[in-house]
Amino acid sequence: MVFDDGIDRAMLVLIRHLSWKIQFQQRVSRLPPVISDAVYRFVTFSNQQILSLFRWFWPNKYTSADPYKIYWVDPARIKYYSSPTGLRRRGWVVDGDWDVERLEFMGREIPRLVKIHHENHGNLDIYGSENKLCSNDNKNIQRIEDLYQKIRYAGYVDQATALKKSPNKTREKTNDVMHPLLNEIGVDIGRDGELLWHMGGQHRLAIAKVLKVEKVPVQIYRRHTHWERIRRLANEQGTDAIPIKYHNHPDISR
Repeated sequence: MVFDDGIDRAMLVLIRHLSWKIQFQQRVSRLPPVISDAVYRFVTFSNQQILSLFRWFWPNKYTSADPYKIYWVDPARIKYYSSPTGLRRRGWVVDGDWDVERLEFMGREIPRLVKIHHENHGNLDIYGSENKLCSNDNKNIQRIEDLYQKIRYAGYVDQATALKKSPNKTREKTNDVMHPLLNEIGVDIGRDGELLWHMGGQHRLAIAKVLKVEKVPVQIYRRHTHWERIRRLANEQGTDAIPIKYHNHPDISR
């Protein structure tokens, strides 16, 4: 239970629940761009300040890293996704075995369809009517095709770039978040530094993997307690204080 994890996290979960109840994210995303941008800046700044305050009281439960920082990583490194159980919030440091269960990202339904699409050169007939998703959701299949062709020929761009190039279209395609800049691929980091898909950008990540894109932008949600210790040690004492295998990890400052 979240209440067993302290009043701080209970408060954060309550705020998140109330936000979900009133559909705050969706409402903000539908506001005029100038207002939406202002709300986005206010909310992200407020969250950063709250996390900084909580870290002062509970230094082992919150990271010192910017919860909204963009990291460019090789999509091939993201092989698994986080266990669906447990709470996952930006800036949290979480102990336990949540990172142990190995669930193949490409085994999920959407990534599997992306792989079929890639291997069959975009032939939509091969999906088969027996697949419920394919037979009942042609829009989802078309989305795969459109994204696939876009990334294949135009390359992978982050949301900030997409927002500058096509502001209206990028805002329209924002998925369940208040602002496009919060719509990057979301990952967690396990105890040994492994990147685990968390939420957001499932189609984009799967397409980037099959097309062997070199780098994609991600934002980090939760970190395992063991990994956070390694990250902090590197920040405080330099990379020589940690095993060499972690020196090139995207979450290690250099």
